Amino acid sequence: MTMLLSDRINYLRDEKKATMEQIADVAGVTQAAVSQWCNGKTTNIKSHVAQKLAEYYKISAKWLSSGEGLPTDNANIEIYNYTTIPYKRITFQCGEGYEPSYEDLLDETFIKLENKFFVDNQVSPNNCICVKVEGDSMEPLIYNGEYVVIAQNERNIREGKVYAFGVQGKMRIKRLYPKIDGSLVIKSENKNFEDDHVPPELMDSVVIIGRVVARIGTAPFK
Repeated sequence: MTMLLSDRINYLRDEKKATMEQIADVAGVTQAAVSQWCNGKTTNIKSHVAQKLAEYYKISAKWLSSGEGLPTDNANIEIYNYTTIPYKRITFQCGEGYEPSYEDLLDETFIKLENKFFVDNQVSPNNCICVKVEGDSMEPLIYNGEYVVIAQNERNIREGKVYAFGVQGKMRIKRLYPKIDGSLVIKSENKNFEDDHVPPELMDSVVIIGRVVARIGTAPFK
């Protein structure tokens, strides 16, 4: 008989001496979500979340997500020098604040990056998401249809770095150059696109999602 998700999470708590707070931090979810796993109110766990927990606690991701096999089934345990990053779709609600909303994209798929990547770039995997790029304004650095990794905790603009952000409710990925007068210059990598300028009085409409720290492609990201 397949163990329920509540049994699997409580097994994790007992065997690994893991608190609900710690599990929530590792999984990147709220303690309320972990509580619902434990009491059976939630019966499924997303694959990329199960992968994070499996890598951290060195158990089988397949067992944790589906109950199949054993928690110590070595054939199902991933290599632990990699960390998974979820794919997201970001949209903006027009209006005061232009706050972004996030939804899972390709729920059963995730990207893996070496832990060395996060050390080298001084970013935490728990703060990173992966999004799909639309348009050719950043070619040849980032091509249409490729994916980029965004460090969401890096929202202070560093001159000349690439950021994911929204302007008046429109999602964009560009190089940013803040000016002394409080305005912002937005540059594309593609020379066929002219620079955009956001004057100081419209800066409230700019919402920084985070700095782009990698692209999922073959060419180097700079």
